[in-house]
Amino acid sequence: MTGKKFNLLSVIHYQTHFRFPKVLTTYLVFNVLEEEKFFYENISVVFVGEAYMRTLNRKYFHSSKGTDVISFRLNEGKKIEGEIYVCLDQAQRQAPRFGQTFTNEVARLVIHGTLHLLGYDDQTDFQRAAMKSKEDFYLKYFLHYKNDVRKNRRNTRSHSARD
Repeated sequence: MTGKKFNLLSVIHYQTHFRFPKVLTTYLVFNVLEEEKFFYENISVVFVGEAYMRTLNRKYFHSSKGTDVISFRLNEGKKIEGEIYVCLDQAQRQAPRFGQTFTNEVARLVIHGTLHLLGYDDQTDFQRAAMKSKEDFYLKYFLHYKNDVRKNRRNTRSHSARD
């Protein structure tokens, strides 16, 4: 056996109330990385509940407030190693406020977390606007993917009915 290192993109659900499809998570992360000309070494996307997210926020950012997404970049360069934590409880609460479905809101948070891994920040109004523009662009990818999946399902069903 060689010492070859495999690239890994993990999707972990520590949150049990809500689920977000792993295939959509990987699709979103891969597309953002590809468009931004980055690669992945080892990325974990972890879906958590409110209590876990508050613990992370307190431990690493000294804030007792809840938040929707936290990213940790663990290396430098074009091959990304990092972790993205998405709070599904927060996504569920804020989706209606932003006029989004739960799925679209979680997709936005996965994209947002991925952009943070790539070095994008949202501390100033200018940075927030630039990041929001990127999020909107990648959400269009996601919506296109969802529509393609629906069309394929319909086509498969209609072909099956004729056979």
